[in-house]
Amino acid sequence: MATARRSLLDLKTEFLSRVGGINYSGWSTRADQLLRAAYVDIASLYAHEKLLSSTAWSVGPTTTYLVPIPSDLYEILGVFEYDELQPSALLYPVRMLRRLTLSEWMSNPFTTLTSTRPGGYLFGCGIVSPSTRALFLDVNSLDEPRDYGMFYQRRVIDPDFTSSSLYSELGQEWDEHILEHALFKAGIAIGDQQLAATNAQLFKDFVSQSGQKLLRESPSSADEVTIGANRMPSHKIP
Repeated sequence: MATARRSLLDLKTEFLSRVGGINYSGWSTRADQLLRAAYVDIASLYAHEKLLSSTAWSVGPTTTYLVPIPSDLYEILGVFEYDELQPSALLYPVRMLRRLTLSEWMSNPFTTLTSTRPGGYLFGCGIVSPSTRALFLDVNSLDEPRDYGMFYQRRVIDPDFTSSSLYSELGQEWDEHILEHALFKAGIAIGDQQLAATNAQLFKDFVSQSGQKLLRESPSSADEVTIGANRMPSHKIP
């Protein structure tokens, strides 16, 4: 028989049970904060198929190269040109755009770079105004509109650990490990080193044995530093 999925409130109840022995007026709120911090940590540090999303735009001679970024974007995974024969084939890009290097971005932000670097297809992410981020596409001078798309990992919805009808967006497989990470944080917060160390090791073992992939990889050089808040591997033109 399949095990019933645990709601966010179920996770909180289990968390309080495992910590045990703490009873003061603000502890329930503090538990919510620790669980939320653990949840957001995991959502932010690791690649999650359940958080994969996409968007697309048409870029042409009369359109801007500054493309608005989706409000729920957390990490850009890839920007690509659609197959002209299969414009709706999101899973079959024909050209991945290379991310702007730091030196290219700093020398000419939000302007086309075709005069200094002809023949390239680039993208970058940065700040347009204090409240607006945008994706910059440098695709040379186009004689006709072309379609481009982006895969990205979205942000999680702020979790409510008082709800018995809401569930983790990360999938059931992460429920136990959200608890472990939250219990590690609780151990640090209350000075229980054994609680912290035990749960840190349990979480580390899970990540190692299950082969979880970090969302961000370490840059290999200064030019691979992220522009703005997002990081992704370089993609070369085939």
